[in-house]
Amino acid sequence: MDNKLKSNITSGRHWLRLVFMLLFAIILYVAMLLMWVLVALQFLFSLVTGRDNIQLRGFGEALSIFIYQMLRFLTYNSEEKPFPFADWPQPEQNYSGTAGDRPDEVEAREQPLPGEPENPEPEAGQKQKKEQESGDQGPKPSERNDSGSS
Repeated sequence: MDNKLKSNITSGRHWLRLVFMLLFAIILYVAMLLMWVLVALQFLFSLVTGRDNIQLRGFGEALSIFIYQMLRFLTYNSEEKPFPFADWPQPEQNYSGTAGDRPDEVEAREQPLPGEPENPEPEAGQKQKKEQESGDQGPKPSERNDSGSS
């Protein structure tokens, strides 16, 4: 048992990993600070313009993937060293379009709000307006139910 412990302690592989772990711990701290700056900028941008910034959204996704990769390396769940020893992570979605072109925005507009019926019936005023626009003035005299009058 003592030989195994001695070989582990003297192994350069473990000490080199410790150096990388310390390096990535510092980078992780900076990346988390950068993420908070990004969160604040995205909030301010959406407050001023009414919508988020696509480029910031894409960078935020790539940064969050990078943070995840660093955490995996630090916790021994991956032997692959993240950026700068690998390529910068790419976001899963394409954020190169303009606001309003994103598929998630289209889906969001097509889906009802929570608690809202999936196919809401038009309100009475909207129904009458549609009938007037189509020229329909309500039920025809032959369709009326006048059973009470003689």
